[in-house]
Amino acid sequence: MQQRLVLAAATAAFLAGLTSAQNVITPPGYGAIAGNTNNAFPWNRAAASMRIQFIHDASNFTLQGITTPIVITGINYRPDDGTATTTWAGGSWPNVRIDLSTCPVDFSAATSTFSSNLGLDARTVHQGPVTVLPGSCLGAGVPCTNYITIPTGVFVYDPNLGDLVVDIHLDGTGWTGSGRAADHVQTTTTPPIPPPPLGCRVYNTSSLTATTGTITQNYAPCCEFTYVPAVGLFPYFHATPISGSSPLLVQFTDQSFTSAVGGVQAWAWDLNGDSIIDSTAQNPTFTYGCGDFNVTLTATDSQGSQTITRNNVVRTDLLTPNFTAAPIAIGLWQFTDTTVPIPTSWAWDFNGDTIIDSNAQNPVWPFGTACDATVKLDVGLNCRTASTTKVVLLAPATHSTAHTGTGAGTLTGGGTPNLGLFWDLQVLAPEGVTVCGLTDPTHSGFGPYTCNVYITADTYVGKDATAALWRLVASGPGVMAGGTGTAPSNNQIVFDAPFYLPPGNYGVAVYHTVVLPSSNYLVYHTVAQGPFSNADLVFHPNPTTAPGIYRTNLFSGSVGTPRSWKGTFHYTKVSLSGLGGYGFLGLGCNGTLGVPRNIGLTSPTIGQNLSINMTNLPLDLVLFFLGSTRLAPPVDIGFLGAPGCLLYNTLDASVLVGGVGGVANVLVPIPANPAMVGQLFYAQGASIDLVANPFGVVLSDGAALIIGQ
Repeated sequence: MQQRLVLAAATAAFLAGLTSAQNVITPPGYGAIAGNTNNAFPWNRAAASMRIQFIHDASNFTLQGITTPIVITGINYRPDDGTATTTWAGGSWPNVRIDLSTCPVDFSAATSTFSSNLGLDARTVHQGPVTVLPGSCLGAGVPCTNYITIPTGVFVYDPNLGDLVVDIHLDGTGWTGSGRAADHVQTTTTPPIPPPPLGCRVYNTSSLTATTGTITQNYAPCCEFTYVPAVGLFPYFHATPISGSSPLLVQFTDQSFTSAVGGVQAWAWDLNGDSIIDSTAQNPTFTYGCGDFNVTLTATDSQGSQTITRNNVVRTDLLTPNFTAAPIAIGLWQFTDTTVPIPTSWAWDFNGDTIIDSNAQNPVWPFGTACDATVKLDVGLNCRTASTTKVVLLAPATHSTAHTGTGAGTLTGGGTPNLGLFWDLQVLAPEGVTVCGLTDPTHSGFGPYTCNVYITADTYVGKDATAALWRLVASGPGVMAGGTGTAPSNNQIVFDAPFYLPPGNYGVAVYHTVVLPSSNYLVYHTVAQGPFSNADLVFHPNPTTAPGIYRTNLFSGSVGTPRSWKGTFHYTKVSLSGLGGYGFLGLGCNGTLGVPRNIGLTSPTIGQNLSINMTNLPLDLVLFFLGSTRLAPPVDIGFLGAPGCLLYNTLDASVLVGGVGGVANVLVPIPANPAMVGQLFYAQGASIDLVANPFGVVLSDGAALIIGQ
């Protein structure tokens, strides 16, 4: 709820005649140059909450000509300039509280206890939304336009009485959008020009209600204060609580300031926006029903009256919709509404078809073979409605690494969009597994990234620098939310499409991709450990010879080892959920247009057509063949004149398919016979390529498929 100050015509005229609002940028000298550092605290924390105090030395104001009391009416922050042109989409938090105070001690003597840094004049000047405006920066030392503008309530600050404290309580709940780190200044071994900042910060990232934090001295944000000289009458008030269930009793506290002798002498309150005076007390209370309410205060001193109206200052019965989901049997899920406050109506759409599937508060729903589901919940309470939509990962099985002891490690990439971890995987399940998503750990950073999974046959060892030996099998969005190496942000990744792995050995590369200049963050274990196994999967099966590594770019960059992956596979099997799969088995051989790819577009299901694309076909012609037997090891058909082309399965059935533009679509009808469920087959294609080799044929990637229902 963003506070808007609406001055009556008489007030506006009075202030215009008195003085216009002015701005001062701190630290001094940073109006024309960018700071020498940036930080996510607090304006790039996304959904993670924190408390942070910035203590600005009084000289930041007196050195710029502010030597008498002022009324602060706004605070503006600017984004980091970065090293190149940068853009961001912007976003907002619905509930941020900001207090201002004169510090009882010099910033250099500030303590880690938040309350000890606040004076008797501490007051809440903002409680409501904070918006990060979308924008762009030129970068390389050029200060950016302010991207956060926060109107504040009236706070009288006298730099002769002490330093200024800006105490920010950032509630990450409800964050939407994409932010940007703020422009800051910090003392370094090479002092910045202008001189190091006179100020400090005290912060705690673990709790919004923390009472103590960590101090960083000689630290300050590049920010701009809006102010007017403290001469005249400035009405303002504080209200608590400003939201809750109706009927809601709200206490109002007058915070008006006047420089007139005798102080404020009278008050007139319109507490519900109906233009009728509800109270003439200095600090009244009022009980609210359901809705949004404007509040107007007219304050009077010996010189006259001034009026302030704050829109939507009280909002009752606001709903924060949320729910949890938990499996109670294979394919059967229990949904529990956790909306605050408790609604009186519910409407669930479990399959994204915009049709209401249930009106129960906590329904049970069957999902069949799906890997994931988009679930929407609409709730209602009195005059309010709200909704939330989540992608729920439905995979019935999980397997995680289980590192022990010390060795938690992290990597931060500040100038590369890709950081990757390479490790080995063994699939033991005779029917193979279909991987629906990951639990993927990150540290420190906040904001969106993409998780990409690559697969190669046998092992990653010796292949991590050769992109042609890998296939991208899955991608999914993630959101970083801080964390450390020992307590990371465990991010749910739901793949855009699941990937199937038949029994066998594989190398895996899990890459994080960000949009620069956002930083990239990996979490891993620095001690070779494993194997980590269950009945279906083995992570790190050979930790001595294949301990895992990281790469600081896509199949290139620096290497670190041992670096073993820490995370969880969310997967299913035909025997668990009936979901079939089509997936990579092994590499094909190079032809005129590269290696022909073998890509399953649909899941093999009884009674339906399996759709497959064969690509990189120079003559738009491919012989597609299925086999019930896997050739292990695969057969090199060099004896036919196609050296390096590996045959992965027998040719039990085949069809010649024509295509267009180098792509042929193969449709394989699967009988509607329940006996076919769980049957494992193998598929490959022979591309007609007369100049690729003496045989005139190159083989595609090999694939395996298991039929579902």
